[in-house]
Amino acid sequence: MAAVSLSPYQASADTVLHATLALGAVMLVLTYVLTRLAVGRALRPVQAMTEQAAAWSTRSGEDRFGTTARPAELAAPAASLDTLLDEARGAGAAHRGLPMSTPSSSR
Repeated sequence: MAAVSLSPYQASADTVLHATLALGAVMLVLTYVLTRLAVGRALRPVQAMTEQAAAWSTRSGEDRFGTTARPAELAAPAASLDTLLDEARGAGAAHRGLPMSTPSSSR
């Protein structure tokens, strides 16, 4: 019987294991970065609406979310926010005893 050394095969197996782990780590980092970029880009219009709402809360006016050009996915939330804005203004006006004025461009 002839004995054959298995050390070259074990070394190859170790090399493949380390390469697979490194590739997995790189893929994980790339997936995280790309997902973060995609989600950040997708939520950019929502962030802009949030900043607008914060600016509008510091002053009263007839500002509307639905009048600005937005992606189609944000049309329904913009209309809902306009309705909530009208209700909040109405509640604020009723609280102060003022008549509520509804903008003619509400819908």
